[in-house]
Amino acid sequence: MSSAKRPPVEDTRKKEVYALVERYGLSEAARRSGTPVSTINSWIRRDRAKGAPVPESVTARASVQERYRIVLDARQRGVTRAARDSSTAINTILRWEEEFVQGKHPDYPLPPRQKQHPEDLVQQDGAALRAARLSAGMTQRAVAAAAGIPQPSLVRYEGEYVRCPESVLRRLAEVIGVPYEALLAEPAGDEEKPA
Repeated sequence: MSSAKRPPVEDTRKKEVYALVERYGLSEAARRSGTPVSTINSWIRRDRAKGAPVPESVTARASVQERYRIVLDARQRGVTRAARDSSTAINTILRWEEEFVQGKHPDYPLPPRQKQHPEDLVQQDGAALRAARLSAGMTQRAVAAAAGIPQPSLVRYEGEYVRCPESVLRRLAEVIGVPYEALLAEPAGDEEKPA
């Protein structure tokens, strides 16, 4: 058997999975068929490159509600992850986000992302932020969701090398239930030397 020809069993299975993608969407089709999402995405990419028929993309005719869900997911977990999981192009998600921000779908309001400037950033104490969150018995996911920021951002803020927007640090302090000042890093070089 040549490597250029696929066995009929694989073609039949792929057709069945494509039908599930059409009907239920990528994630549900993967779950129902027991086929990894990455495998289905590989089939779709390969078939598109060859010009072979592929299922109508779930996102090509996604409802406004589904687009909104994908955009919210992108804001929470990051555009790359949302694009991968929904089998949607990053530019498409960004375009949808702009449509929601501009109010083209009034039933689904979405505030614009806040633009940050270096002067708006404060140096938080990542260890203090993490300790406060843990002592409050909260997960990163819960704190990030309550503060309205992506979880990966909170992970970076709990580290020592990423500065946090002041407004975000204030929201984090409020969500965790600690004073804002408790989360600020001590300015370097301000230690008093004994005389």
